[in-house]
Amino acid sequence: MFRKLILAIATFFLCLIGQTAQAQNSINEQVFKLCPALSQKQTYEKDEDFRYMVAGKDGWIYRTDMDLKTDFELSEWSKLSFERLYKAFKHNGTEVAVMMIPTRGIVGYTHLLPPYKDKYDQPKAKKGYGKLLSDIENAGYIVANMRDVDTIPGFFLKRDNHWTAIGAKYAAQRVADAVKKSPVYQTLRKEEFKTDEMAPEAGDDKANDRFLEFIEEKCKQKIPAETLPALYATAPADTKKAADKLLGEAEKPEVALLGTSNSTNPEPSFANFAGFLKEDLSVDIKNEAIAGGSFRGSLANYVLLGDYARANPKLIIWELSAHYGFGQEATFREVIPALYGECSEEDTIVKTHGTLTSEKTTIFDNLSQYKMMSFDYYIYLKLENEDIRNIKITFQHEENRSDTMKFRRSRRNFPENNGVYFAELKYGLNDSLKSVVLNVNGKASGDYTAKLCRAPKFVLKERDPEQEN
Repeated sequence: MFRKLILAIATFFLCLIGQTAQAQNSINEQVFKLCPALSQKQTYEKDEDFRYMVAGKDGWIYRTDMDLKTDFELSEWSKLSFERLYKAFKHNGTEVAVMMIPTRGIVGYTHLLPPYKDKYDQPKAKKGYGKLLSDIENAGYIVANMRDVDTIPGFFLKRDNHWTAIGAKYAAQRVADAVKKSPVYQTLRKEEFKTDEMAPEAGDDKANDRFLEFIEEKCKQKIPAETLPALYATAPADTKKAADKLLGEAEKPEVALLGTSNSTNPEPSFANFAGFLKEDLSVDIKNEAIAGGSFRGSLANYVLLGDYARANPKLIIWELSAHYGFGQEATFREVIPALYGECSEEDTIVKTHGTLTSEKTTIFDNLSQYKMMSFDYYIYLKLENEDIRNIKITFQHEENRSDTMKFRRSRRNFPENNGVYFAELKYGLNDSLKSVVLNVNGKASGDYTAKLCRAPKFVLKERDPEQEN
């Protein structure tokens, strides 16, 4: 009886110690208990980018769909599209360097909790990510080698999709390593930059709380934002040049940065990626990144609105995220011909001019004789009424095949709309084009000019060396 009593008391204290240790570990590791709504599909109907939020150790919060992705395989069509995009830039005199941000799972996998700790195959994800970098490099791009990124502690914020200044600095160094090996680097105008740590003003030391706002909305649960360890600012080392820049007297930068909110400065990531790039490359950079820009945002804005043609940069640094899906057909079919530009008279198959009087207008008809098909051909369209921001272009082909391209010029990404649209015919659709129909969402008014164009000679000749010069 006495032994049983002693055993019961010992068991009680062991359980108490275990519970105390577990509670202490929970405090140390900051495992946030998230509400059941975050595991339900309907919670994400309008916010698919957040699906599905789960808590990890040490205050981490993951999105299982994006952060724990393991498949990064590019389709043959995507590989071809990346290659064609690179060659279009190259033909215009621009090299392109890609900085592919890894997923948060690849870097922060050690903070996962069961069942995701066991389900997530980090070695497979890391291998797939490395293959993605190789595929982009094989398409011609300069590519930052980020294959050892999982060895960099503090690369990402724990409760947000953005990187930290640690991550941005590491990525900038890898970009610089790759760019300096390229002949284009020797042609760039050099300038020394210096980065300093700065004291944040009250409240400015808090990380972006995009995840936390979503959780608060869906769960009525308040989770503390992270405190940024440091804030940085980069400026020309030569104070006179810095003054000239403020006065607008400096030469325009020869390098442009395209990307997302990871690259905008300073908000929302406060990571100073553009500044670290300037310092590590010793070149000035025009930051054209767009917050919330995703794959398409800043690339389309920069090219379609004519900023690229006006700037004529020698080098573009393109920040992308590996969690994107790269089957971006509409983006490639719009941006690539935009780089070709409005076709010359020689490359114009047929052109027309008219006035929009209804929402639906057939702008070309009876085209079968021209045997236009696939991406060897594209349309150039100019609308006089720049307030028209939502249109559809439908290509009608033989054999009752059709293909529709939708265009939406949001005021966020296109505050100024130039009314110019480009679209390639669909890749692999090998039936001749018969007609082109334009649909305008809203009141149709103003004149339009349209051309059906043959791709430039450098494109056609590359695929068929027998093409005439």
